[in-house]
Amino acid sequence: MKMKKTTPERIALTVPEFCRAVGIDARLFAKLEAEGTAPPVKRISPRKRLITTAAANEWLEARTAA
Repeated sequence: MKMKKTTPERIALTVPEFCRAVGIDARLFAKLEAEGTAPPVKRISPRKRLITTAAANEWLEARTAA
């Protein structure tokens, strides 16, 4: 029996990936972050920052519900 190849579901996005996904540029993300209205960012190394997909979805849902 052949196993079906599946790709694991993404659990986090880099900040640039998040920006591309929601259609904003890095400058706007930095402004939102300074205001405290950006989704929470997890720093996993000195140069790598991630946003969980759950946080990204909650952030987007809160902005589109209004």
